[in-house]
Amino acid sequence: MTSDRHFSPTAAAPAITPSCSRTGTPEDELLGGEAGAALDRALGALPDGYRAALVLRDVDGLSSEETADVLRESVPSVKSRLHRARMALRESITTSLAPKLATARIHVARLP
Repeated sequence: MTSDRHFSPTAAAPAITPSCSRTGTPEDELLGGEAGAALDRALGALPDGYRAALVLRDVDGLSSEETADVLRESVPSVKSRLHRARMALRESITTSLAPKLATARIHVARLP
């Protein structure tokens, strides 16, 4: 399958807004905004190849085969990069939000 679509690994990572409900408590809103910012930072910190695979698959919704075609890589390579990108995002976001989540839980636990 050929594609006219080409990914520029030097392009800025897209801003992704999490689909968090904005009708919760102020703590929920704070953490929702923090989660979006943490995701943006984590995406920007990914190596170009990882970010490209992740954005094409998870944001643009391309199949593994389409992503491989755009990146001119093999499907197993795309799947490997995608897995590594997701694990790096998970680690980065967890590390970034853990202190804020702990603080919010303490604050909520003290509410009457």
